[in-house]
Amino acid sequence: MSRILHRTGACWTRTIVPAANVLLKLFGSGCSMRWQGIRSRSLVPEPVETKSVDRRWVLAAVASMVGLLAGGFAMSLRDAPESLNDGGLFAEDYLRRAVAEARITSSDIGEVSRFLTRELGRPIQPLRLAGLRLTSAEICLIEGRRGAMIQYVQDGREIAHYLIPRDGTQPRDPEPASAWSAAPAGVGPALITWATPEIEQALVGDVPVDHLIELAKNASL
Repeated sequence: MSRILHRTGACWTRTIVPAANVLLKLFGSGCSMRWQGIRSRSLVPEPVETKSVDRRWVLAAVASMVGLLAGGFAMSLRDAPESLNDGGLFAEDYLRRAVAEARITSSDIGEVSRFLTRELGRPIQPLRLAGLRLTSAEICLIEGRRGAMIQYVQDGREIAHYLIPRDGTQPRDPEPASAWSAAPAGVGPALITWATPEIEQALVGDVPVDHLIELAKNASL
């Protein structure tokens, strides 16, 4: 049985900072990433239920606030460190928390596909590979756009798949993320990116990078 929940600030907890920074460079400064560590946390956490919010109203209200936040905080924090003086950081966090996003916990590929297609307004299919078990999916907010983060487990290890709709995106073969591939071996999760028409994609997981590339190449999307 699946659970579809609305909660505030989806995709912002349990973040691995280095991998998140790479996704920020790849997909934009508004990227909000959630990576769940299997060594210290359960594979399927229980999200906190909150009252559902009309997303269209919230997005319109938040969009009007982002510019004010970015400018206002920058003016008031002239003597603060550069990372805090950038009002965009505060606007990003406000945006994450203000928008009630959705999450589904299910191993049914058809059910998850229908959920994502309904939420994003375009056909979205989870990966279909032997040994790759679907566990959940949720919506991320990136540069004002909505994207999907789908989670799987394979051989006890969690793998996250990001799909970010972006107009004009051209197909691109899977490859290690350039900014992340220089990291020492064993430091943080492996990260690869690729693209299909109109969709930027990434796989992140505590597995060898070659394994992620193989998953991306062989997956039925």
